[in-house]
Amino acid sequence: MSGKHIAAAFGAVGAALASFSAQAESWVLSGAAASFVDVSKLVRESVDERAVEHMRGTREDGGSIWLDLKGATSESDTAVGGVMGWDNDIYAVNLGADIKKGDTFFGVVYTYANSDGDSSLHTPYSSYKAQTETDFFGVTIFGEQKFGSVGIFGSLGWLHARGDVKYASAGGDLAAEIDDDMHGDVWTADIGVRGTASFGALSLVPYAKAELTYLAPDNYAFGEPDNLRFYQFPVGVNAAWTFEAAGWELTPVVDLAVIPTAGDTKAEGKYAGERYDESFYSDGTYWRAALGISARGEHGVFGLSYRYLDGADGYKMHSFGARAEYVF
Repeated sequence: MSGKHIAAAFGAVGAALASFSAQAESWVLSGAAASFVDVSKLVRESVDERAVEHMRGTREDGGSIWLDLKGATSESDTAVGGVMGWDNDIYAVNLGADIKKGDTFFGVVYTYANSDGDSSLHTPYSSYKAQTETDFFGVTIFGEQKFGSVGIFGSLGWLHARGDVKYASAGGDLAAEIDDDMHGDVWTADIGVRGTASFGALSLVPYAKAELTYLAPDNYAFGEPDNLRFYQFPVGVNAAWTFEAAGWELTPVVDLAVIPTAGDTKAEGKYAGERYDESFYSDGTYWRAALGISARGEHGVFGLSYRYLDGADGYKMHSFGARAEYVF
């Protein structure tokens, strides 16, 4: 986008309403919309890790309860309108329970998460900074059925989000400070297929999934925000090597995936009667790499994990996980 087009865009909108919210919808520009998506990723990470372990058959029939703590940072340079970005700090607490009987596996996970975000923009026509904080809570159900060396997976999830967006002018063209309440829902639905193959202590689990993420922000502060629906299609392989040490079964894991993305990644709506149209997420291809290790005893499991996600518009996400499980 050229400087002339940027100037024209900001000039036209700024003439209509002299406020940050009028320039575009605040939950998009601040990075809050992106945090809705990134929090759903942290829930999916926990569920996918469980499903991969089921494919490997690493535990006997029975149930388990587990706690998975996730922390992440995400950022983008130019995801919003091609000219600006955001950065978010996120953590999630996933408390789950699941049961395995034969080739059937199903469970539920309850989530609490929090996201803190910052964004800023400086041009000759406009200058501001924004901060957002959002709390999330919700539940996801999931299941997997094995047919020999192939497994069919599915999940449904819901997260409710409540927070606010604060923004202030760094120049004289905007109000000194505005605080918008913000709340909404995130709905997710996944379906996938996994396979399994073993070569001695080496276990491979190739997989392909289709992931739907539906964002439904509620009206707030005179706004009419747009519902957003988009899809991601992770295709990859999870490789693990298992060995015993000091009475524990140790399993290092490497996971690599390519993730094409499609759908509605542009927010269109109204604020104070004026229409806005802003992109907030790339619909290109993402790349993911993950490392992890777990230690399994008779009734206990402990694990650590790290994932890196890279995409267009300077998007990067680093996530870390620590898990404890009791199997009964």
